[in-house]
Amino acid sequence: MACNRVTTDEAAHLAMGKYMEALKDFK
Repeated sequence: MACNRVTTDEAAHLAMGKYMEALKDFK
């Protein structure tokens, strides 16, 4: 369960990073 939680947190962090990069490219 803890492992799954960490993986989810990492995935969210990665998604946020990609989203921010996309926003930068958009602007």
